[in-house]
Amino acid sequence: MFRALADLGDRTPLERISVTDGKATAVWLTRSAGRSLAEVDVRRTSVYRLSGTTLVEVGHTDQPYAP
Repeated sequence: MFRALADLGDRTPLERISVTDGKATAVWLTRSAGRSLAEVDVRRTSVYRLSGTTLVEVGHTDQPYAP
């Protein structure tokens, strides 16, 4: 059943997602300011919770990423 979605942006590959204790954790690749759309250099781990029909990001952490 569809509940909500989160827009991670354009050309931001999702590596994995898990749902535990009512929170969704998404690990995905993104880019620093000033990088082109083809250059991902950040691995972001975002945590979301469902609020009604909206996913709300409750926090994220970033790590450097090099392919």
